Amino acid sequence: MRRPFFSVVIVTYNRCNFLKANLSILLQQTFKDYEVIISDNASTDETSNVVKLFKDKRIKYIRNKENIGFPKNIKQAMLNASGKYIFTLGDDDFILYDDALSKIKKILDKKSYGIVRLNILERNYHGSGLQRKLMNISQDKYISENTDIS
Repeated sequence: MRRPFFSVVIVTYNRCNFLKANLSILLQQTFKDYEVIISDNASTDETSNVVKLFKDKRIKYIRNKENIGFPKNIKQAMLNASGKYIFTLGDDDFILYDDALSKIKKILDKKSYGIVRLNILERNYHGSGLQRKLMNISQDKYISENTDIS
């Protein structure tokens, strides 16, 4: 089995409407060499039925029999990922541009990074509109693949 370039890992719990919107947007990416790992933390809503609506062979759905908590759920999802790079995405996080994965791949093709962190737009529930949330990049370190950081 061929290894995809990206594994997009989504953990979810009782937010099927967000997940449905997320998958609808994600599957419109122009870059197609990715898989989607959904780890459902024993949702009691329509999450499993929402996932079934998307008949895409790139989607792998894992449903926990009981809620194992966020840390174990994200770990489980990542352990099921087979891509060269893992892209974590919350069930309520949406990729705004349909060529985002393509652009990230181009960056990674130029230089092999061990990790890439992206800025985000965040919905501020105490105001109106989207707010740009900038990460503090002044302390960022660039770590190449296979670098010993111990």
